[in-house]
Amino acid sequence: NMDNLTQSSTIWPVIRETLMSQEALGTHLTLRCQIHTTQFTHVGAAEDFHSVPEGGCSLLCEAKMPCGHLCKSICHILNREHTDYKCMEPCERSPLKCPMEHDCKKLCWENCGECMMRVSKELPCGHIRELRCFMDPLTYKCPEMIVVELPDCGHEVEKPCHRDLAIYPCNHPCENRLPCGHSCEGNCHLRTDPDHIEFQCMKPCAKKNSGCSEDHMCQKLCYLPCGDCLIEVKKTLPGCDHLHKVPCSSDPSKIVCQKRCTRYLNCGHPCPRKCNEPCGGCPVKGARISFHTDRFVRLPYWTVTFGRTLLKQSKTPQLDHGDEGGPPMRPPAHSNVLRAAATKSLQRFLCEDVEVWSPM
Repeated sequence: NMDNLTQSSTIWPVIRETLMSQEALGTHLTLRCQIHTTQFTHVGAAEDFHSVPEGGCSLLCEAKMPCGHLCKSICHILNREHTDYKCMEPCERSPLKCPMEHDCKKLCWENCGECMMRVSKELPCGHIRELRCFMDPLTYKCPEMIVVELPDCGHEVEKPCHRDLAIYPCNHPCENRLPCGHSCEGNCHLRTDPDHIEFQCMKPCAKKNSGCSEDHMCQKLCYLPCGDCLIEVKKTLPGCDHLHKVPCSSDPSKIVCQKRCTRYLNCGHPCPRKCNEPCGGCPVKGARISFHTDRFVRLPYWTVTFGRTLLKQSKTPQLDHGDEGGPPMRPPAHSNVLRAAATKSLQRFLCEDVEVWSPM
């Protein structure tokens, strides 16, 4: 540095001569520690200051701090009172309010706080517990498990000592049946809804659908209303022989059959009307009507031609209707009921004036 100064100045050459005469010009500076006055540090480059980072020397401070411990930091010039220093030595004080004056277990710079030492204390219930020194046994909730008998149901349960016996829940399975017949899956609950009035059974319903005429089971949960059975089944409507696909719970007597009538008119022709309508209205008038040998014919009260034979009616035919007013079982031998031959026919006769039926 001196060479650089003397080359660009006229005063620095004079200063150089003076320093050399006093032997004050050299290759390094000598620094003396203000705390440890016998310690010197030679600084000839920037790296040499690393050995004295706090401006003192390389020795430990070892000054006595307010807490009583000696400072373990490297020698420092600033904060000689150690007001902001965190002492890392173990604390030698006793926590405040500790009746037994236990030693603090924290570091010196930390707040002692409550005494955390564990001691044996007797609780009001009589149990002995290991508690922190600062904890009050009168307010401590004893966790000791004890076996007691519940006053409501009489079951024996294991409960923490501090829990109130009057409100402690029973953990035994409920032994009562629900109104639906299923078993209750909850625990004993004599204090709340003992008759299962508000309980909702979540099992599958075991009943048939409402109004079910067969054995269709309800597919809902047990607590839900079953509802009408909507499964389609075939039912015979009253008054006819037709089968209809209808919901199982429906009343067939309230269904109007719209199918074609399957009955025959007195003339032997099939009824042209719908099943729910009165039979009649044969569209065939004055036509030739042929009868098979297994049918009986009841003739009206006037003369008709049967082939070439002239037949006259003289009296009302007496027909055997069988039991309960059913169709004729057999025609009487002496009457106007004739068995028509397969090759013969009644000619020019109104269809509505002839009754035809098959024998049993």
